Amino acid sequence: MPAVGPPRGGIAVELTAALAARGKARVVAGLKALADLRSDAQRTRCLQEGAGVRAMDALAGFANDVEVVRAACAALQNLAYAANNCVPLVRDGAHTAVMAAARAHGGDVEVARAACGALQSLAVAADNKVPLVRDGAHTAVMTAARDHARDVAVTRAACAAVMNLAVVADNCVLLVRDGAHTAMMAAARAHDGDVESARAACGALRNLAVAVENRIPLVRDGVHRAVMTASRAHRGDVEVARAACLTLRDLAVADDNDVALVRDGAHTAVMGAALAHTGDVEVARAACGALGYLAVAADNCVPLVRGWAHSVVMVAARAHAGDVEVVRAACGALRNLAVAAESRVQLVRDGAHTAVMTAARVHGGDVEVARGACTTLCNLSLAPDCRGTLTHDGAREFLAYVSGTHPGDATLQDYCRRVVL
Repeated sequence: MPAVGPPRGGIAVELTAALAARGKARVVAGLKALADLRSDAQRTRCLQEGAGVRAMDALAGFANDVEVVRAACAALQNLAYAANNCVPLVRDGAHTAVMAAARAHGGDVEVARAACGALQSLAVAADNKVPLVRDGAHTAVMTAARDHARDVAVTRAACAAVMNLAVVADNCVLLVRDGAHTAMMAAARAHDGDVESARAACGALRNLAVAVENRIPLVRDGVHRAVMTASRAHRGDVEVARAACLTLRDLAVADDNDVALVRDGAHTAVMGAALAHTGDVEVARAACGALGYLAVAADNCVPLVRGWAHSVVMVAARAHAGDVEVVRAACGALRNLAVAAESRVQLVRDGAHTAVMTAARVHGGDVEVARGACTTLCNLSLAPDCRGTLTHDGAREFLAYVSGTHPGDATLQDYCRRVVL
């Protein structure tokens, strides 16, 4: 069935007349017509005709009437589904209008759903993200999520709005300062069985963890535990796994976090995700990166190897042998794990040396992979018990190969000379 278009003369014209006459029934009918538009072409045309401004006029003129407010917020939410409408809607103040409505009718779940849904869509546009945070959109959706904690629709929209707003680096520190991360964690706990809430909450936390200044306070406040819990609860969902692994990887970049992260089981979470989603390259990249950063802390290396982190990294490198990002991260992780003297024999026994040599041959032209492989061999060769196996398995020939492949790289040449065979 074809979509039903706006009434003759346009919805904006009808709303203008209805507002002038203070005819509530006509106003609600016009707003519902806006909320029922089914194509972006209709939404864009109606906005261009002034329907968005008329919906905001309805909010102002009937501010205390919850029926009109529900209909007006739903109308603005629907108009915001059209990507071309988002910037002009914010320019005209649609975001402040729905935020004011949500404050005035804080106890009404339908208003909260529509207001959060509108802000979620408005926050998709790159040009809107900074002004929305500046005007407090994040606090509005956080308040709605708290006031309607049991409503899954409000939770999904609020978390998605924060996720969209946190894409911009300039917003992230302010969002954490205002408690966006704690709101996301509370939302994920309240709806721990809902995968859409988990995706949005973990996505928001992932974006917040990109900011360097946020990483230590996020771990202090337990964000790592929140994404680990979500990853376990939704083990089969690749989007949750990606977001959780990326969050943990970025949190692990801060050296001061690494021991606490391993103590709390971050390594087992990313390993579990990598094994559950072996075919997904994004999970593999993030998991290998996380394990590599966690292994920077000397106190972590032995427990990581005992927990088979090296095996998970090697599985990922084999499964995604053609992906240079996975291979770089895997070689870096094995290099860091091989720093611990207690782990070297086990690493060689389990084939870490052959894994990095194979990876460097597959990506012969990539100097970063070659460096990672050579530094891994250098660390492993510090154990006398490993040298015979390294020699038997072709380390000498491999070093000649990479040295000849990258003759101009002084750093690589130095690594090759340091390997003791």
